[in-house]
Amino acid sequence: ALGARCLPVFADLKDPKQMEDLVKKTVEHFGHIDILVNNARAIMGKDKGPITEVSDEAWRHFFAINVTAPFILIKLVAREMIRRGKGGRIINIGSDTSKRASPMMSLYSSTKQALLGLTQGAALDLARYNITVNCPCPGNINTDRLSYWERAQAEAKGISYEEFRASVVKEGAAATPLGRIAEPEDVANMVAFLASDEAAFITGQAYNINGGLFFH
Repeated sequence: ALGARCLPVFADLKDPKQMEDLVKKTVEHFGHIDILVNNARAIMGKDKGPITEVSDEAWRHFFAINVTAPFILIKLVAREMIRRGKGGRIINIGSDTSKRASPMMSLYSSTKQALLGLTQGAALDLARYNITVNCPCPGNINTDRLSYWERAQAEAKGISYEEFRASVVKEGAAATPLGRIAEPEDVANMVAFLASDEAAFITGQAYNINGGLFFH
């Protein structure tokens, strides 16, 4: 609708071969890659609980999607950017838990703090190629994404998923100095800035998008 060419490529981010194919198909179609945004994440809920109750399976799954997949994609895409010789932008979507852990979320916090370390390390390694690597860190976001934990809580309370989600949004807004939780556009605007020429001298940084909920 906007006159841009789009190429949807579906891939299982637990499978390195499919990620290789994703990058290969993109380069074959467009000729090069300028920007990588690592935005995929494991579905919320199965990572939530006290550390004594987190399963080994959940630990491996969340690290595979939230940390290992970005590592592999950064490696593959950065090679293409270096080969082309014109720099690039890599943006990893972190979380407020990239900077402080939360109760009942030791697994999720661990993956997002690992992602921040990956961001900083990659930024240093790739700076000489004029490839920047940054990490927006949003708090709660008002989206329709599925959360196993929220669905279970709604069922336990005997209300609809939508009703429970609305209560989460309301509580989050009340706790936020700017009076609301983030909308997807708030995060997208930061990503667009970090992908632009205006952010050419910014790398290895982690930007909060949380309405003033905390400062770090």
